Amino acid sequence: MAQDGIDILLVDDSAMMRRAVTAMLEPYSSLRVVGAAENGAQALEMIGQLAPDLVLLDVNMPVMGGLTALKHIMISTPLPVVMLSAMTQDGSVAAFDSLRFGAVDYIAKPSGLAAASLEEQAEQIVAKVKAAARVELGRIRYIKAVRQQGGESVSASPLEKVIVMGGAEGGCGVMLKVIPSLARQLPAAVVAVLHEPAGHVEALAHYLDGYSAFRVRPAADGDKLLPGNCYLCAGDQYVTLERGEGEELGLRLNPAPFTSLGRRGAVDMLMYSAAELLGEQAVAVIMSGLGDDGAEGLCEVRSCGGATLVQSPQNCLHPSMALKAQVRCLADDVIFDHELAQAISAQVSL
Repeated sequence: MAQDGIDILLVDDSAMMRRAVTAMLEPYSSLRVVGAAENGAQALEMIGQLAPDLVLLDVNMPVMGGLTALKHIMISTPLPVVMLSAMTQDGSVAAFDSLRFGAVDYIAKPSGLAAASLEEQAEQIVAKVKAAARVELGRIRYIKAVRQQGGESVSASPLEKVIVMGGAEGGCGVMLKVIPSLARQLPAAVVAVLHEPAGHVEALAHYLDGYSAFRVRPAADGDKLLPGNCYLCAGDQYVTLERGEGEELGLRLNPAPFTSLGRRGAVDMLMYSAAELLGEQAVAVIMSGLGDDGAEGLCEVRSCGGATLVQSPQNCLHPSMALKAQVRCLADDVIFDHELAQAISAQVSL
């Protein structure tokens, strides 16, 4: 990143939209639109010429669309990309595709003519750009994932460990890198809490299920934990582990009591229960997000003999969850998002 600001390449086939977005960014001296491209092919040429710090990239464009351009960027010149498109709404396939292909974040294009609405949209774009520009991509590349065919929903291996994960803002992108990279035969189940709207988490589960060897589903009260399966839960519910008859592990879901007050605690609750029931059979993972949910739970897992992993704060869209976890607990490893799947698999194999 430039020392005195963020140099941005804006890519959109609409001249009117390029002018509108540029006008939104102009009042911020630290944000500079150093180039504007009409399609993905032109953007790839301009990246080599301008070396921008960040790309704002539309999806639907002639010659070369945004998703194809995004793949090329991640393979050849990885840098932070924020998708800016009418197609990238929360929970949309295009939004999940862009995150899976390496985009740091996404936002819907500005719409509406009311001054108050445009001002709010400008603030959202600026906030997303500033957060994305801070993310260190490191060695990340476009990760190929093959659409899976239906098949057995249970691994042939017995359940040996449970991976409990927690994240918030930026966590969906991490899940899209981790879950498709886990092998079906891994003798483990994944339970993850994401502080995202319930509908968004449900859509993510269905999307992930199509690209993962693991079977992915929204968590439900009474679910039995099965190896080779991943259960996703929104942060407005507390999901905890329990042992049923025959010592089988299952899930218990209850409404989270403090979400209306803006407090988050669902990740801690999940990890507390994993520490108590599983001890060294638990693997706890903290991902990108705002706040400190999960920091205490991670410490509890570690104190009970479980493994602990934290996404590197420099690699997080919002680093506070990871930073708080690091302060509270000396994790076994602090690593980039694209390294988490391998680290999880290694911990399960120990």
